[in-house]
Amino acid sequence: EAREAAQKAQSDHKKRKKAAEKRAQELEAEIQRLESEQATLEAALADPATRGRDLASRGTGARYEVVKKRLNEAMEEWAAAEQERESLG
Repeated sequence: EAREAAQKAQSDHKKRKKAAEKRAQELEAEIQRLESEQATLEAALADPATRGRDLASRGTGARYEVVKKRLNEAMEEWAAAEQERESLG
């Protein structure tokens, strides 16, 4: 019984570590995508042609704020996933 409990604990530990690693990888990919989109939006906002079209500029600015917020959240989530992964050894 003790052996079974130890094996279950080890199995659970491996599953948690694998889940944390997977989550960190998913977040890394999302962060890369968001950083790319953020750079594209920044370029559009810096373009005088976009700034000259008020409606387009507002839409681009609104999307930029959404991306910036999600990027910050994803970075915090990634840091937490990395910390969990490291704590699991």
